Amino acid sequence: MNENIIKCKSTINISQLIDYYNLLESKYEEHKWYAKESGGAETYGSESVFYEMFGYAIRSKSTQTSKAKPAYHNIPKEFKGTKSKDTELFFGIMRKLDEHFPYLYDHAILSHPPGMSAQLHKDTNLKLHIPIITNSKAYWLTENDKINLKADGSIYFTNTYNTHGVINEGSETRVHLIIKIPEENLQDFLQQEVFITL
Repeated sequence: MNENIIKCKSTINISQLIDYYNLLESKYEEHKWYAKESGGAETYGSESVFYEMFGYAIRSKSTQTSKAKPAYHNIPKEFKGTKSKDTELFFGIMRKLDEHFPYLYDHAILSHPPGMSAQLHKDTNLKLHIPIITNSKAYWLTENDKINLKADGSIYFTNTYNTHGVINEGSETRVHLIIKIPEENLQDFLQQEVFITL
């Protein structure tokens, strides 16, 4: 598993995904989570990453009763469950995604405003990235490269065991749907060619 990024065979209806995100922004504002309010620091492995971002938990391990809670970032130990559970935002295109790939977990929409960066780090899990809104100067970083991921319905496997980071040098917020994938299901996912749509 040496590749840092693989463009998957499966794709998603980007218009429906944008509609879903716009619906969250217009009708589910009380569910929005801000990293700054949670302390602004996240631990990935043994490293701390400082960032400013916001988003929505669609599936979360948090047992907090508040509507605004993260999918997996900065969950206090006393509220950290062991199983990823659906939040009120798990509907529409998210349910359709789950019908095809029920083993995916910790779904979250994360938004990185202009000027935001996350220093290079490693994670202890693997992730899929689906860009919803981006710009030509928003980059996925590796130790040796800057990669612009297109918001065209593409699904990207990102090997987050390897060193990576994010920088948004553009003037528009970068919005991604980020989902964790168990390593044992990765090859199955990469071999599937599905168009996810309502």
